[in-house]
Amino acid sequence: MLEVRNLSLHAGNFSLRNIDLTVERGSCHVVLGPTGSGKTLLLETIMGFRKSREGKILHFGEEITNLPPEKRKISYLPQDLALFPNMNVRENILYGIKVRRIINESHLRLFEALTNMLGITHLLQRQVTNLSGGERQRVALARALVTGNRTLLLDEPLSALHESMRRDLWMLIKELQEEFHLNILMVTHDVEEAFFLANHVSVIYDGSVLQTSGKETFFYEIKDVRVAELVGVRNIFQAELSDVGTVKSRFFCHDLSTIIVAKTPAHPVVGKKYFLGIHSNDIEVTKKKPDGAANTVPIKITHIYEKIKSVMVEGKAVSGKTITAEESPKLSKTLKPGQKVFAVFSIEDVLVMDQFLDGSIHTGLP
Repeated sequence: MLEVRNLSLHAGNFSLRNIDLTVERGSCHVVLGPTGSGKTLLLETIMGFRKSREGKILHFGEEITNLPPEKRKISYLPQDLALFPNMNVRENILYGIKVRRIINESHLRLFEALTNMLGITHLLQRQVTNLSGGERQRVALARALVTGNRTLLLDEPLSALHESMRRDLWMLIKELQEEFHLNILMVTHDVEEAFFLANHVSVIYDGSVLQTSGKETFFYEIKDVRVAELVGVRNIFQAELSDVGTVKSRFFCHDLSTIIVAKTPAHPVVGKKYFLGIHSNDIEVTKKKPDGAANTVPIKITHIYEKIKSVMVEGKAVSGKTITAEESPKLSKTLKPGQKVFAVFSIEDVLVMDQFLDGSIHTGLP
């Protein structure tokens, strides 16, 4: 397992601050964040390419904070892959272990297993300059794993590939992880990629980790509006806590000019301002106002956008704010712009988000 404890460092005008995360044995931990958030810097520090200002890095219980990269027993696949254009595929894969003079029979057996599993045996004598993007990714993965290291750091290695090829490699990475019992720490800005590969997800923003959760609960444990925006929560509204209950509370939503009922937040204070978020696929559009629904907002449909397997329905509330719902194509056939309907959502589906967890105030909303 890999543990990062209270890691901080400065790099020019940018800083990583108090980073804590754990990659459990045999799991994939994905760090999700926008461009410029510190994802690559974090991996470079874990690898030993940069020196931390404070904090510890532990690998299977051994502190490696001050060890040189070659002593850390961690493999790294950078975004640009760093393949050597003057070498063929076989030479590229074996280069690292040959230079370090650690090649032995076990490495050669692993080489054979990896090239077979990655489907690149027929490419071994080919120059890497003559490979497709997907083939280059497979060669780079083989080179990273032929060392026998069981911990692998991935720096957005699939970002340059088209969608179908990326999906093929997602499945291949899963297979490699299971076959070789890998511990993977991967960084990406792609939410779908993160949730396909991850067991746990951390969100990094401006050098700080805002949230870490298991994949299964991540979407419904969002407490920071920046995380909500990053993962694509389309419906985010300003509100004020007006009535506190043990399990559920009432919020006056200024943006929608209505009361919304949601789960009671930690340390509730009447009059405190919050942001409320609802995933688009958690909103049901109905023609009639349902009886007994906790949250029902009248809207007038403004746009209907068709996707491959769903339809995005946008409507304006009385206040003028837009609500977006993701519905089935079958339902959308009964809807049209200009129609008055209701946006319905449950108490459990409302995300209650405080001001930024670091104390700053969100200003990115319209």
